[in-house]
Amino acid sequence: MATQIDREPRARDPLTRDRVLRAAVDLADREGIKSLTMRNLARELGAEAMSLYYHVANKEAVLDGVVDVIMDEINEAVGKVEGPPASEDWKTVMRMRILAARQVLLRHRWASRLIETRTAISPTTMRYFDDLLGVLRSGGFSYDLAHHAMHALGSRALGFTQELFEPENADTGDEDLANAMAEMADLFPNLTGMMMEVAHDDPDSTLGWCDDQFEFEFGLDLLLEGLDASALDRVYESVVLAPGARTMVRTLKRLGYRFAVVSGGFTQITDRIAADLGIDFAAANELEVVDGKLTGRILGPVVDRAGKAAALRRFASEVGVSTASTIAVGDGANDLDMLSAAGLGIAFNAKPVVQKAADTSVNVPYLDAIMYLLGISREEVEAADAEAGIVTPAPPLV
Repeated sequence: MATQIDREPRARDPLTRDRVLRAAVDLADREGIKSLTMRNLARELGAEAMSLYYHVANKEAVLDGVVDVIMDEINEAVGKVEGPPASEDWKTVMRMRILAARQVLLRHRWASRLIETRTAISPTTMRYFDDLLGVLRSGGFSYDLAHHAMHALGSRALGFTQELFEPENADTGDEDLANAMAEMADLFPNLTGMMMEVAHDDPDSTLGWCDDQFEFEFGLDLLLEGLDASALDRVYESVVLAPGARTMVRTLKRLGYRFAVVSGGFTQITDRIAADLGIDFAAANELEVVDGKLTGRILGPVVDRAGKAAALRRFASEVGVSTASTIAVGDGANDLDMLSAAGLGIAFNAKPVVQKAADTSVNVPYLDAIMYLLGISREEVEAADAEAGIVTPAPPLV
């Protein structure tokens, strides 16, 4: 014989703003952010939809509150990070904090896109950025430089990369993707080639279409390294001169030529190249460095297409020759004014538009081939080499 047992009805946990918001996070984790409606949230809580409005004004208030919950979780995770003092190694500390924030976002994959839609910054978000700013300040950044650094980091400071665009069919199948690539190949060969070769095949580390862990860390490291002026040393060390550059400079200088290098790059690189090769003049853009950190500002006039031509005229004036007596070598569109201003403009492995505008072209990978356009003999090359203690390789026998 069955016995009926009287049960007290289970008392519901009272609704609070915190409970509502945490339920919203659980719902978004399980069914996606688009499922987060007031009706679905009420069902999740086992409550009447109207009762939610005692705790949140509307759906936008729910979304703002959800971001606060995520930011609280990020602040908690970042607070547990153990690293070196920021004054000794600010880059490592920044990296550890940002990657800790990213791990939180990987648990809530919808959150980064929601964060992008918010128009107000809450105290929990301010706390996170205030702590990051403190790391930069401990690392020796002025407030002005730290401001530039935070702008450069952008959304990466929070642990995700903002997508420029995300195709609606990003999750298409392999066969459909192959067909789409084939259709695009003729119109957009470079984009198609990249998309066919590069794959983001680690869904557990991906936030969005093209924001996987490797790409995120690559970009983050690039930015953090770039904030330090010592990164320019690594750029210089990676420079590879065109074959024949040293031979050409050495030979022509022995014959009385004067050399200049003009670049839309940076003086921190070009000045060192000029010193290494014994080049007489150099002009490029000067990056501002304050207390060993790059500010992102250019000092003085920008060396652009017109600036290169102006530099040519200035160098000619300093040497005491007319521009008609100068020779300019270039390969890009920003060299066109300079090539036109010179007495002889030489396009070196240049695009068709530059070759068309130049007086003559050299389309071999050896910069010293230019000497033969100038009538310089092999004997003169050998003499310059011998003076420098270099044995000139014998020409190949045909």
